[in-house]
Amino acid sequence: MNISLSHIEAMNREYLKRASEFAREAEKIFATCESSTHRIITLDESFTQLNTLSISQQGLFEEALNCVSFKLYRAAHVMAWAAFMDFLLVKLDENYIAVKNAFPKWKSNNSHELREEINEFQILEAGKKVKLYTIKTKRIIESNLQKRNDCAHPTGYEPDLNNTLGYIKDLFDQIGKINYKSPDYP
Repeated sequence: MNISLSHIEAMNREYLKRASEFAREAEKIFATCESSTHRIITLDESFTQLNTLSISQQGLFEEALNCVSFKLYRAAHVMAWAAFMDFLLVKLDENYIAVKNAFPKWKSNNSHELREEINEFQILEAGKKVKLYTIKTKRIIESNLQKRNDCAHPTGYEPDLNNTLGYIKDLFDQIGKINYKSPDYP
């Protein structure tokens, strides 16, 4: 039997293709198991839908997902929150005049300065006041900030895989709601 090198290469390519397809299908099955770290795939799919994120925000969310894959759940909360806050601050910059009108005593001229001068709870209030979201949404976001604070400081809060994936998913959801709005004040 005489088998050519090109025939062997074609068989190898077919084998690799099938193995790759099998791995993708197995990941989908594992992703349905509640305690499986393969559930990150479902977040990766959500993440690809947020193509409006900046490179910096994408990098921060990718770091959060990497933390999840290594079971560093507290760190994942902190990184995901950093990505969300960067998104919100950039959003406020779209019409920073509205922020200045809503808070005339603030001395900052852009979100970069705001980040240095104002605490995050006040920044969340600014987002509500310039109509990026409602009071109900603000409360949800404040709850996420509290979880982030619990993870960043020794409070005894130990999130698990499900808490962390839910947290990141909720931040994705909030970005999706805010993304198409522009800051406005009277």
